[in-house]
Amino acid sequence: METYPPGSGEQNTWMVVFRFSSPDQLNAWLNSDVRRGLLEEGRAFLEERAARPDGPAPGG
Repeated sequence: METYPPGSGEQNTWMVVFRFSSPDQLNAWLNSDVRRGLLEEGRAFLEERAARPDGPAPGG
């Protein structure tokens, strides 16, 4: 996993890059319980951020 912080002049958007050695490894990750759990945790953060009046919703 690689993480890249926001560049100068950009919004507070971080980029995370996952690399896989094979399509089978990618598919295993896409269907994993770990990934599902992380997506669920992230969803709560995004919903909270979107509801805050002090800034735009992520992606917007």
